[in-house]
Amino acid sequence: MATFSTAAWAAHDIGLATALGGTIFGKLALTPALQDISNAHERGLVMKKAWSRFNLFSGVGMGSAALIWMVGRAAINGRSAGPDVRRLVYAKDALLAGAVITTAMSSFAGQRIVGANHGDVPSVDANAHMAGGQPARAEALRKASSRYGTLSLLMTAGVLAVTSALAMKAGESGKWTLISRLLP
Repeated sequence: MATFSTAAWAAHDIGLATALGGTIFGKLALTPALQDISNAHERGLVMKKAWSRFNLFSGVGMGSAALIWMVGRAAINGRSAGPDVRRLVYAKDALLAGAVITTAMSSFAGQRIVGANHGDVPSVDANAHMAGGQPARAEALRKASSRYGTLSLLMTAGVLAVTSALAMKAGESGKWTLISRLLP
């Protein structure tokens, strides 16, 4: 068994799972739960702290997944794997690049909200939108962060789906079985 390659593959998948799972949690659990906090400033503080903490894990997870994929792609380009596998590899390249970019853009826009609010933690309403009296720029950044986050979620899910398809194809390939025996 190729211990190093297996560990790298596991780290790649864990990085993607962290980015995807955290984004799903934030969008479907954390943000709706903010409605239970009655004070708009406290809602903003909780939202800022939670997303700021998660952005570190998401960035590291997405970055490690992309780095591991690029190293693997450089070592084994997949040309000999056939047209079906090549299409999957190109799809993964595109989806992973999109996921990295949209993850970074979502994080960047989210971090800029405090700056748009003159350095103060923004107050948010029960729907996690900027509360009345907040600068319009802060709400525009919130919307951008949310949209990029949704795109990142969809692209990351796509990367995981294509990764699964590639793993299934690898299991069917005699060439891959031979190559994988040579991996560290």
